[in-house]
Formats: sequence, structure tokens, C-alpha cells
Amino acid sequence: MPSTTTNLGLYKKNPSTDGNDTFDITTMLNDNWDRLDAQLGAQVADVAPTAVNLVNGLQVVDVPQTAPLENLRITGRTLVNLLGRDGNCEDMSRWWDYQATHAADTTNFTNGKQGIKVTLAASFTAGCALTAVGVSLNPSKYYILLGMIKNGNSSVGGSFSISGQFATTKTNIVSDSSKFNLAYKKLNGITALNVGVNFNVEGIATQYAYADEVRLYEIGTLTEYNAIDAMTASQIAAKYPYVDDVKHVTAPYLIKFGENLLPPFNEWLSLSSGTSITEPYKMILSTTALDQDNYVDVVAIPNQTYTLSLLTMSQTMLVEYFKYGTTYSSIKPDSGVITSSSTTFTTPSDAYIMRVHFYNHTLSIGSFTFDKPMLNLGSTAKPFKPRNDETIAFPNLQLASSTDGTVYDTLFKRDGKYFEEKRFKDIVLDGSLAYGIATQETGFKQFYVSILNAVDTTVATSNKIMKYDGKLILIGVPANVADVFGITSNNVYLSVSSADSGWGDSYIPSTAEIQAYFNGWKMAHLNGTTPYTDTGATSNGAKVWIPVLGFTGSNGSNILPTTQSSAAISKGWTPYKLTYQLATPTFAEVQFESGMSLHEGLNQIELGQGLVVREKANPKFSGGYYIINHIGVSSSQLRNRASRIWAVYKNGRLDTAWLRYSDYSSYGLDRVSIASSMFDPTATYEVTYLALDQYLISAPVQAVTSELARNLKTVVNALCTNQADNEARIAANELLARQIYNVPQKTTANMTLYVDTVNGADNNDGSVGKPFKTIMVAINNIPQIVNHTVTVNVAAGTYAEDVELKGFCGRGRLLINGANNVVSDSYVVNRFFVVSCSLAIFIIGFKATSTTLNNFHAQYSNHIVFDYCKTDVTASTIYAVRYDSSLGRVSNGVFSNKYGAITSSFSSNLYSQSNIGSGNIIGTESANGASVSIFGTYPIGTTTFNTVNTGTLTTNSVLNPWGDNTYASRSRLAAINTAAQNISAGIATKVLYQSENLDNLSEYDNGLSRFTVKNSGTYLISGTLNFSSGMGTGVGCTIFVYANGVAYKTLRADNGSSSSAPMLNFVTQVNFATGSYVEVYVVTSSATVIATNTTLDITQIA
Repeated sequence: MPSTTTNLGLYKKNPSTDGNDTFDITTMLNDNWDRLDAQLGAQVADVAPTAVNLVNGLQVVDVPQTAPLENLRITGRTLVNLLGRDGNCEDMSRWWDYQATHAADTTNFTNGKQGIKVTLAASFTAGCALTAVGVSLNPSKYYILLGMIKNGNSSVGGSFSISGQFATTKTNIVSDSSKFNLAYKKLNGITALNVGVNFNVEGIATQYAYADEVRLYEIGTLTEYNAIDAMTASQIAAKYPYVDDVKHVTAPYLIKFGENLLPPFNEWLSLSSGTSITEPYKMILSTTALDQDNYVDVVAIPNQTYTLSLLTMSQTMLVEYFKYGTTYSSIKPDSGVITSSSTTFTTPSDAYIMRVHFYNHTLSIGSFTFDKPMLNLGSTAKPFKPRNDETIAFPNLQLASSTDGTVYDTLFKRDGKYFEEKRFKDIVLDGSLAYGIATQETGFKQFYVSILNAVDTTVATSNKIMKYDGKLILIGVPANVADVFGITSNNVYLSVSSADSGWGDSYIPSTAEIQAYFNGWKMAHLNGTTPYTDTGATSNGAKVWIPVLGFTGSNGSNILPTTQSSAAISKGWTPYKLTYQLATPTFAEVQFESGMSLHEGLNQIELGQGLVVREKANPKFSGGYYIINHIGVSSSQLRNRASRIWAVYKNGRLDTAWLRYSDYSSYGLDRVSIASSMFDPTATYEVTYLALDQYLISAPVQAVTSELARNLKTVVNALCTNQADNEARIAANELLARQIYNVPQKTTANMTLYVDTVNGADNNDGSVGKPFKTIMVAINNIPQIVNHTVTVNVAAGTYAEDVELKGFCGRGRLLINGANNVVSDSYVVNRFFVVSCSLAIFIIGFKATSTTLNNFHAQYSNHIVFDYCKTDVTASTIYAVRYDSSLGRVSNGVFSNKYGAITSSFSSNLYSQSNIGSGNIIGTESANGASVSIFGTYPIGTTTFNTVNTGTLTTNSVLNPWGDNTYASRSRLAAINTAAQNISAGIATKVLYQSENLDNLSEYDNGLSRFTVKNSGTYLISGTLNFSSGMGTGVGCTIFVYANGVAYKTLRADNGSSSSAPMLNFVTQVNFATGSYVEVYVVTSSATVIATNTTLDITQIA
């Protein structure tokens, strides 16, 4: 009899029974071909991909077949809280009272560490607390006022409103005392000028209510404003969440959880003492009492059906639920005790975590097996699979938008790589910029600063400045008041009130004083009164600088500050920040981690932001364990409070030995620990985690668009394309591992880091308010390629560490500052070791105490300067200062009680100036083809000067290898310029040295700036070029020695400096015949100016 095939239903005959049938072309061929075409044709046709649209948070996506997620696209969003940071309720001084009193409440809050409690004053039935930050509302614009309220015992409840307009702007009243609820109100047609926002309480005297997350946002369009009417309270809260001041979408991520949501047993949160893990997903529980528990937490979607099943389960399991908050809070009822090997359940409406327990509830003693557990979406148990999460993360990405959302930054994919189309840029307006005074007005002054990228000035609302207290400053209308700004294509104009700056109307601040203001300082009289109007001492006293915020009466300074005010920072001060729209978009490749495919059926996906990828951790030992992010051990804490710790990495590789704990000992909601026996103290540990306080970091990602292939052909095409693209990009963890461990990174702007051994912590960010504790952590936070000025400011203290700088290069410079241009015993390290660095490095004002290793050591490095350094501890086998195959300067130092005070070896060129010391075996030594040139004083030794193996040493015009003191009969020139010199772009120009301080043999003609050799031999040529202007990043500079009118040798060539006025050193050795004449020439790629005090030194050394 005929039959059909199983999968495609093709018609076929049975040869033994149908052999004599007539062959029917239609039935046997054509119909089968049609079936084949219908079934397979759809799989090989060119069809458009299926759109996959994702929203913020957890969600379920159902797909018909497994396929890679392609063409991910994320658009930027900027939320601007017009209340600045007042609405986070973390600083009660930012609220004022009216017919009520307010106080911090650390029990009732929704974000951060506290909320605000407002209590009605005696005899009043209504009162409020209002924000210190005033807001101004335009009647033609649209706004939404909202926040979280929980009633205490008020008979009416709480609400928000604009101060002075209670009736027309009041939100809904919240009377619920069991939980926080959203209160909100759309606003239009409201006129307000610099007024606060009220948190109102109505009821009876002494009644109270709580609030948190108060925000006021401008809504860009009427369409968006009208759409609010159709939204639920939860939808409104999700679309307009609380943020501090101005936040863009930052560090977005996408996680597709594995089909099995359970991790292997060795990654569970808690394992009882009788647990033995025999396979990753097989556990044997040996018990001596009831309820020996093992459990793990899994993120849950509310109102979602899940199925939990096991291949083998010889005891019991249970699922309990927790809701999200500042701490985990259990939800009842739980699933109850489960004795079957499979169960289906639906999560509660407010579930955030489901905790799965495997334990012994019915038998107290025995050995019980739990094998191959599977937790999957849906009501049907699926075959076991190990968990396999996939993540796409963009840890360094920031995406902004205009207020109305019509212009935005965009992340998109092309040729297997992700790119960012950047339409907005942020600039921190701090004391590192060069400000000028535009106008001086009554009550304020207007300053200007130049910006590099051209600004789109046609959309004024896209450009905004955040003040130091979080208040938003908008384009100035009117322009003749404080706290407004204007912007041109390349300049920003900002007005600052006298109350903020401390400058009186008649006082003209210097550039450095303006920079001090933008670092958090204001000017005052010595007695603390402002504004400062005098130029010298008066009855009020001379001028001093006090913190803009946090002035205590005694924490000012009579020395002009050059760093940010730590007192102001502790009170919430942050630098002004400008966000502006670029006139021309820029495009840049974006680093990302991993890729993603969706499996057939239901997929649990999380879209979010604020994922911190591989932050360097600082594990601390406590009670037999090394811990990370413990609330009681501040040095172990991550930079942000952690909502969830995703992974710990050891030297770039996933380390699954760490145990997670979600409890009250966590800094945030999560912490990890590892047994000391499994910890490697020499390794680098990093943590990937989700930040808890999102409002401090990011605006939420609103939506993501992406695509999935729809049939077999497009899936295969996508896989092949991705495979080819892998050859053009570095995938997932390999990229990050190379980024962290191998690939040198570049600076993008000037950097300043701070170190304080007393008040710092190595999990801080190195800012002035959060300094590092050790110098090496600061060094490890500096990119290897330095094209700008990087400054490490070290506070006084003892740093028991060897400071090593390895492999730094670039066109910039690195300054490590201890004492300020003075020799000091207050800045102490073991030693400094600089190796294989081609960068200009300046180490200033430190004392070294190592007795086993050279104290200040440069090896295979170029332009290393040790200035105002000291070592005097007795160590007769080491050198105080040693240069091996290096170039540099040591100056103004004190070097005593060593085998050698200063040594230059292996072809090094060293300049020693104004150093002293005693008790050394050798004072200064030059060995193995090296040279030392000494100016001024020098350390004393049993042998003060020593040369070995063709080393040469010049001491105040005495060339010691010749063994005499008849320097006056040998060739020596010291010349200097006395007038500035203009250098045209691209033209080789002779450097003019108009004055000679020393010319032993009358070989120099200062009219021609020419040195004519009288005696053939080897000459050491060194000097400096001091530029007063014109230099900078990208400006090339080449210095030549000319012999007899033609270029003879290149002294120095580089591709630019981070400074507009650098000092460039040069040194070389050359051979000249009698009668040769020598000149110095320079070529710069842009017009520059050489300043006075540029020097030239020529000495015959052989």
C-alpha cells in the first residue's frame, strides 16, 4: 500500500504490494515536488528578518527558531532633573521648612540610604518641606512633577507641588501607609521663577509622611505630554525614573539567560556542610538533622510561569520569592514544600528574585541525591541543559539626546563591529581649563572658555550646563543675570554670581583665581566675609579662599588653591559640566563584550544600564576568607553599591571559586568571598557587577531594536557573516583581557589622580575627594600611552611600597608630585624604579628608604627627572640614584650614606644640578660609555668623582677623565638667549643664543649664533628649548645640529606636546674636525615662539 514520509509527507509506493500500479506523474512526481518546494523553499528563500524590540528590564521573547541576534541598535536619552540633586533626599540641608519640620529617615526610603520625613508643626493642618534649588517654569513648555510618597500617620496624606501654586500644581495625594506610591502631575501653562518644589503633608498637627526620589522633568513635545494620560503609574515611573541632575544612557547591557536558569551547584549561594558535588549538576546531601539547606537566587519576572524539574530528587525542594528594594524583602506565600521531581509555579506580581532550595525536610538522617536540575520558562519541563547565559555589554558607552528626543546619539552595528554616532559631547568645566573674563556686571561676572569641537547653536535646548550643586543652567534669557550661559560655535560664556564666587563687583580675578572657583573655592576676606572687594589687607583681612560648600570657619586657605576642594566635594560639590550638541556628528568604534543568539521558544532577557565590567577589586582578608564588597570593610568595597555581582575574574579569566552572598553585610545587595586557601595574593582580581544606585550613573535605556533571521538560509548567512567578522574584530572576553592586560590604552585628555595613605582607599576613583591609598594603584590607572599631562598628587605620609613605572610612552608627560619644590621627609616610599619608558617622567619631592635596592633608578628610559628627592638611610651596597641606558636629570636632591650617590652607566646621558650629600663611598660616577654633566653643587664621597670604562664626567667645567683642573684651556661653551624668537611653520630656523656665559677658547660668535671648533675631537652638545606659545598636541618639533651649514644630526624629534609651552631638552655626542662650525636649528609644524632662557652647552669630552 502507498504511504507518506514522516516529516514532509511525500507520497511513496510499496514495491512489494504496488509494483504493478501505473506510474502516475502527478501523484508520484509533481505533487511531491510541490511538497518539497513548499516545505524547503521557505527555508532557502531570501526573506526579511524578524524585528525584535526590547524594553528596559526583564522580559520574555518567544522566537520560532534559534538564530543570532543581529543589528542591535540603541538610541540615546538624556534626563535632566530640574531639581538637581536635592530630590535624592540624601542631604537634609537642601530642604527648607514651612509649617512643618523635616528630618532624614533611614528606614523609609526607595533610593540611596535615606528618605525625607516631614512632620506637621504644632497647630497646623498643612505644611511642607521645599527644595533649596529653585526652578523656573515657562508657561509654553510641558513638565511632569513626580516622586515617591509613603504616608506615615497623616489623616490625609502627602503630595508634591510647585511652591506658591499649590492648588494648580498639586499631584495626587498618597494616603497609603503600607508602601511607597508614585505621586505625579503634568504641568503646562505654569509660570514660576526660581521657586522650590514642596513635599506637602496634610492632616493634624504632629502627623507625618515620607518621600523620596523627587524629580521635575521638562517634556519635549506635546505628543509625549498627551501620551501620559494613557499610561499607568508603573509605566510613568519606568519612563521618568529618578536621576540626579543630568544623566545620559550609560553602560547599557543585554543579557539572555540560558534555557536552564539554574547555575551549576558550585555557584550556588549557600551549600550546607553535608553537601558533596560529584558533577557540576549533581549534588549528594548527607544529613544529620532536618532542613540542611542549599539554595541559589535567580532573577524572576513577575507573573511569569516557570517549571522546575530534576532527573533525580530523593528529598524536597522549595521556591521562595523576594521583591526588589534597597534590601531584599521576602514575599509570602512561597511555593511550599515540593516532594515531586517536577513542579510548575507562577511568580507573584512584585517578585524580583526567586530563591530555589534543595534540602531535606521530611527525613533528618540520610544521603539524598539531587541530579540535573532544570528551571525553565513555561509550564512544560524541558530536557536538561547546563546554563549558558549570553551577554552584550558596552561598559564605556554613553548615549545622550536632546530634551525633546528628536536628536540623539546612536549605537549601531556594521561589518561585525559596533559604532557610535555621537551628536552630543560632555565637557567638565573645572580648574584645568583656561578661562577669560568677558564682562563684569553688578552682582556677577561673565567668563568664557574655548571648546575644541564646533557647537550646533541652532538648537538651544540641546545645550545645557549643570552647576556644581546639580542645578541646571540654561541658555541665558535674560542675559544680564547670574547663572545663565551663552554659546557660540567654539566658545562658552557663563555668568557666576558674586555670592558664589566671592568676588566683589570691583575685583578683577586672575586666571588662576577663576580656575580656583571652578575647583570648588570662593574668595573671602580673612575673617570669612564675602564678597571680597579689596586688593590688600583691610579691617576684614587679606583675601583667602574657602570651600564653595562645606566651609567650617577653619578650612580655608591663604595660598591660592590649585586642586579641587575636598571639603566641597564631601558636601556634594561636583564640577560644572557642559553638554552640547555637535555641529557635525562623529563616528567611533565601540568596544563591547560577547555576542548573543536566542534559542527556540521562550527566552528570558534583561535590558538595562549601569553594568560595570571588570572593575579592579581589592580583596581583603577577614576571618579566614578574602572578601569583596563587604559593608563592614570599606577597603574591600566596590566603587558603586552592587545590586548583583555577575562574575569575578582572576588575571582576566573567570574565577568560579567565589561565593556570593545577598545579605545585610553587603555594600548594596551583593558581596563575594573566597577561602584563603584558594586566594592568590599575586593575582589581579576584577568584578563585573550591576550598580544599585542607578540614579547616580545613568538614564534608563528606553528601547532596543534588533533583528532575527527567519529561515534556514538567513540563519546560515548570519552565522557565516559573523564568522568572517570575527577575523576583523576581537571577540568577547579576549577583547577585554587584551584591553586590561596587553593592549596599551591612550589618554584622551589631561588627567589628575590623588593618593592619600591616611584618608584614601584603593577602591576609590582617585579623585580629590576619593583618593587612592597607594601610589601603585594610581600608576596602574594611567593608560600606557600618555599624549597629555598626567599628574599624580601624593599627600604626605609613608608609603611602604616600591613604585615601579614600566613601559609608558607617548607625547605627553607624567608628573608624580610629593613635596612642592622642597626636599622633605614627609613623603616617604621604599624606592622608585622607572624602566622602558620613552615618556617624559618627573618625580618630585620624595624620600626613599630602601636599603636593598637602588632608591631612584631609571633603566632603558628617556627623559626621567628626579627633582627635590632625598635618601639618607645608610646602605653601603646600593646607589641613591642610578641611570642605566637612560637620559635624564637629577636636581636639588640630598643623597647620603650610599655606595654611590649618583651613577650614570651603559651609555646614559645624565645632567646633575645642585645636588648635595655626604657619607657616600662614591659621590658621582660615570661608567661604561655614559656621561654625567654637573652644574652647581654635588654629593661628596670618599671618592667624589669616579669614571670607569670610558665613562665621562664634567663637573662645573672640569672634564674629569682628563685628570686635571685645567678646564680653561679646553673647549667649553655655555650660551643663552636673551630675547624671544618667532619660529615660522615648516621652516628650518636657526636658534639664536645672544649671550655667552662661558666661552673658554673664544669659539662662539654670538652675532651669528655659531660655534667654530678649534680642536678636533668628541663634543657633548646639550641644551633646552623653552617655548612660550604655539606648541600643543599634534604640533611636531625637530631639533638639529647643523655642521658647516647643513643638517648633521637630529637631536630630538617628537609629534607634539600636551603643553602649549613645554621645555624640550636635547643632548648628543658628535665628532668635529678643526674649523667646523656648529649651529642649532629647529623646525615646528605650526608657528611657535621660543621664550628667553633657552640654553646651549658645548663641551669637548675627548
